[in-house]
Amino acid sequence: MLPLPVLLKRIVSVLSLVVEGGNAILCHPLVTALQFHGIWLVVLLGTLWVIAGKARLREVQRQRRHALERRLGNSNSHGIPASLADEQEAGQAKLPPVTVVLPVRGCRSHSMDNWRSVLHLNYGGSLEFVFVLEDKTDPAHAVISALIRELQGRRPVRVQSAGFAEHTSQKIHNLLAGIRQASADSQYVLCLDDDVLLHPGLLASLIRDMEADPGLFMATGYPFDVPAGDAGLLSYAALSYHLPLIVPFSVKERIEFVWGGCMLFRTAEMRHDSRGVLRAWADGGYSDDLTVASQCTEQQLTIYCPGYSIFPQWIEGDYPVRRYWNYLRRQLYVMDTYSNAHNRRTNHGLAAFHAFASWSVVLPATTVMLRLALWFLAILLLPTQQVYGGPGGGGSYLWLRLFGIDRCPWSLVSLAAFSLSIVYLMLALRWMTSTVMDLFCALNPKLKRQQLDTFCWPKLWLGFYVNNAVIPLCIAYTFLTKHIDWSGIRYWRQGGRVVRVVHSQLQP
Repeated sequence: MLPLPVLLKRIVSVLSLVVEGGNAILCHPLVTALQFHGIWLVVLLGTLWVIAGKARLREVQRQRRHALERRLGNSNSHGIPASLADEQEAGQAKLPPVTVVLPVRGCRSHSMDNWRSVLHLNYGGSLEFVFVLEDKTDPAHAVISALIRELQGRRPVRVQSAGFAEHTSQKIHNLLAGIRQASADSQYVLCLDDDVLLHPGLLASLIRDMEADPGLFMATGYPFDVPAGDAGLLSYAALSYHLPLIVPFSVKERIEFVWGGCMLFRTAEMRHDSRGVLRAWADGGYSDDLTVASQCTEQQLTIYCPGYSIFPQWIEGDYPVRRYWNYLRRQLYVMDTYSNAHNRRTNHGLAAFHAFASWSVVLPATTVMLRLALWFLAILLLPTQQVYGGPGGGGSYLWLRLFGIDRCPWSLVSLAAFSLSIVYLMLALRWMTSTVMDLFCALNPKLKRQQLDTFCWPKLWLGFYVNNAVIPLCIAYTFLTKHIDWSGIRYWRQGGRVVRVVHSQLQP
């Protein structure tokens, strides 16, 4: 057995070789180029988050200004504000009839609160609700029945059994059944997901804007994920998937994207299917929103997404690896579903860019973390090198060699610049998030800021890194496989369309 001083000297020598060899690899021109390449993508994303935050900030200011005007303009002789209900009844009496369609499968922790927010929308016109389930054995049926009893007949609510999908996703199958149930006098149909919390004035505002501009084909919105207080790393990884996607729904009001959780159509357009949306859905459709977006861009139809059309979506704390992987696969599976050649080119192009952008940020970030790890190790080795020596001896330039400063000035410049761009990205996201939380509180007086301030930022950034590292791998796997499991249903696709559906026991 070697004496302890000799053993320590050999360990120090090996670690020194690792540090100097790692520095040499990270000083390679390709690594430097990779870091410089990542800078523009990181700065671009951060800047887009700033622009999105500014757009939401303008909406916060508008909502607060209107709230002040209402308080001042609706006060009685004693200066007491008139009731909100009276104001809404007076201002919304002429709004057109609307049918709200909610395709439902199963019941999650926030489902009842979300459905209650839908049933209690502030709307002065005629409003009917159609909940669409596979059949009455769905656990959601009992919860919806309880909400109907709670309403005590104040608004018409129907529960429709759609049966089992055979050549489409179950959601699209339920949507088609619900839209067919719209009453004859309905002028608008609002299609919603069951996992977002609507603010009370959303529908009235969307309808007013649609009525004011007949050129709008539809209106949509987008969710902003809010984590549970005990959310784990993979919950944050799932949350981070939506963060870059919020940009195209924020920077302008006329957009080219659709979110399937909130789609407002004119009923006549859907009833006669003059734009082919229902046909595209029924013909092996899997993704409701990407299909609609493709039809709109191909036919140059205007999609409207105002600043107030954003909703909190609660992310549960429990995301084991299997659930996270399935969640990500479901998000990316839509990229290889399409209704025509235009739709296919668009979706495949988005998938390619998604993979490229993800690793263009992850790879340089990985090199930075490796360099920081080597520097930490160098700090630990510096005093031991002076005692035991190492490759090349000690010398007055030992610290230069251990930190790799003697061989790659451009590498250090790229590392510093990329690190600064990451700091900018973090600040931009934090500011945009704070602005969106303020907007939620301005739109919905029942929400309190402490309900929303649940973000653990170290977990968020590590989750963002993990998610973007996994995305290209998940895209490749998803494109190579033909099936996906969604809420206990397995779908097979071929030629971009659903060709086979196997129903099994409902899963959460």
